[in-house]
Amino acid sequence: MKIKLIAVAVFALTLATTAAGARAQLLGTTLLTRQENDLDVLRFASCRNGTSQLKLQIRRADAEIEAIVVHFGNGESSKLDVRQRFKKGSDSRWLDLPGNARCISKIKLVGDSEGNRKQAKVEIYGR
Repeated sequence: MKIKLIAVAVFALTLATTAAGARAQLLGTTLLTRQENDLDVLRFASCRNGTSQLKLQIRRADAEIEAIVVHFGNGESSKLDVRQRFKKGSDSRWLDLPGNARCISKIKLVGDSEGNRKQAKVEIYGR
């Protein structure tokens, strides 16, 4: 009986984890130059509703991300200080946005590619 309960609990946890991971959605991508504190802006034609967290995935080259400024549909904005160097192929942790799930109209990313001829590609995910 205990084995069945453990199996059911593991199955339920797996489903919950998969469902949470499946909710992550690519919001946009940008290429960072080697110019110090390059500013890239992702604008959305329609609001990205229901977003409460952001995650960065770094591709092609190393990057240094200083901050993310998120603009919401109601005109408010929030600055997330990241101040972190990322290796090519690495991800950030999930970054919490203030308030409940929000409507995002624009994301500003401040950062630059580090020590490489290639530009870092930054993928921004939301959930």
